Amino acid sequence: MRDDAARAPAVRIDGRAVCVTACSLCGAADAATVFARHDFRYQRCLDCGLVRVSPQLTQEAIADIYRDGYASKSRSAAPVDAPIAANEKDVLDALTRYAGFPGYLLDVGCFEGRFLHAAARTGWRATGTEISPAAVSRARERFGLDVRLGTLDEVAFPDGCFDAVVLFDVVEHLPDPRRTMDEVRRILRPGGVVYLWTPNFNCLTRRVARARWGAVVFPWHLYYFDARTLRRLVAETGFAPVRLGSRNWLLDFRDPYAALNAGRGLSRPPRLVRRARRMLDIASEPFFAWADRHGRHWGAQIELYARKVTR
Repeated sequence: MRDDAARAPAVRIDGRAVCVTACSLCGAADAATVFARHDFRYQRCLDCGLVRVSPQLTQEAIADIYRDGYASKSRSAAPVDAPIAANEKDVLDALTRYAGFPGYLLDVGCFEGRFLHAAARTGWRATGTEISPAAVSRARERFGLDVRLGTLDEVAFPDGCFDAVVLFDVVEHLPDPRRTMDEVRRILRPGGVVYLWTPNFNCLTRRVARARWGAVVFPWHLYYFDARTLRRLVAETGFAPVRLGSRNWLLDFRDPYAALNAGRGLSRPPRLVRRARRMLDIASEPFFAWADRHGRHWGAQIELYARKVTR
């Protein structure tokens, strides 16, 4: 079915303010609905193929959710000197290799600063941004990190002041990913590297689960990328892709929005279930690597390294 995204939006859904916007990537308004849930439509742009939520929660409504839900998202207090997680070490090693040295790194949306702390421990001069005041306070107090409160636009770093910028599970939350990537390019030095990690809308799990897949039913996730649209985003904002891959199944079918409306936190799956999922992800890495080599990016999460180029 075909929808006109420019029609007048509903004012509120479940008491929260919403708005309708055109596609951030190409500016087109027309889109086709892929599925709908909780009165939010998940629509594919008819021009570029990027999937967006329509209507979207306003940034004020999203800020209220993050503020009220901080306690449920906060992670358990692991020792400050705990070993660096393998996936974080892999990213930091790749960034060092592509940037040429561990220089100045920015983690956009760093939450409580776990990755930022790992970066600092491996020689990077690390800075973060975060919109949650509680998370900023915890990152500063627990790890002694330089974390700025606000969005990337609000913090307004100088031109070319970073060697690497990281966006872990961030680009899908942005009201205008293209504008943010323009800002990332501005604050990166020539040849600097950006890293993006985001749910993959074209993955096998989403194709089977559709609207039931836990990674795509957050209405405060505003955009959903796949390999093609993520490449286009970085290419059109002044970056050259260096490496793209996908991994994991994300076999999570919980309903975060229903939990939110019920006024309760989203309980974690049992430890045995989490361990089984992790083992399955590890066992499946050769399969997803094979698919990536053949241009079929089927993993539930997609990562992209890209280098800033001179226009």
